[in-house]
Amino acid sequence: TFQKFVTPDENDPTKQGETVATFDPGLEINIANKIEFSTRIDYTDDYKDPRKGIRNSLFIDRQTATTSSEPSFDVVTNDLQIYIPFLEKSTLVFDLQISDAHVTKKGETNLEVLKIKNGYNLCVYAPNPTACEANAENLANNELAINSNGTSLALGGSDRLRSFPEGRFQGAHTIYYAAEFRWNYSSSGGEKLDLFFIQDLVEELQVAFFFEQGSVSEIKSELGKTVKTSFGSGFRFLSGSGNLYRADFATGNEGPNLSVIIQYPWTYRL
Repeated sequence: TFQKFVTPDENDPTKQGETVATFDPGLEINIANKIEFSTRIDYTDDYKDPRKGIRNSLFIDRQTATTSSEPSFDVVTNDLQIYIPFLEKSTLVFDLQISDAHVTKKGETNLEVLKIKNGYNLCVYAPNPTACEANAENLANNELAINSNGTSLALGGSDRLRSFPEGRFQGAHTIYYAAEFRWNYSSSGGEKLDLFFIQDLVEELQVAFFFEQGSVSEIKSELGKTVKTSFGSGFRFLSGSGNLYRADFATGNEGPNLSVIIQYPWTYRL
């Protein structure tokens, strides 16, 4: 079930308020035709667990509309990671990601049409019509921004701004930067782990401390005016199969969040 929220603060549309209506199935914007290109320069000492060097990745995502009401746009994302060895086996990591959407064809930009699409005309049947109308208009404005400007790399989730839920912040332009200290330690190595669905050999144990900030904007010149912060710590172990199992606890502007996932942060572009 997808929940729609009414915005309690008109000056900050990112804040979610009380649920005023639910829809099943959920309301989504689907852009089906997507082609991805990527290239990487990797000058690190180890591919799966680097401790020194530089890694630079460039991603180009081309999203083509399937209907006249959808936008077509390209998303260019540059991800730079710097690894600095620290102490005997530990690492200090810096990450910078910049992502921009470039629209080649705008989608539907008539706000009234988008309001109807998001259920504005059905709010007369809602328990609170005024709140329902405000919510439908907010959704229509969000869709208008996507149709006009596209959408770049999202912030929030297990990879970027870990104290926020997945995809919490989206806009046409994104900047994200983080620092993470990874303290590696191990016993004899090769110990067997048999935990729930995980059966593997433990090669390395790790405790991490991280600090990250990010900003999104529809206008590139305004990028950085509103910055969200997240910081925390995590426990990881590197397995014999090459996977890294990670549990990160982070807190930030909107409270704490726990992420449990496979692989290091900044591996995925969710």
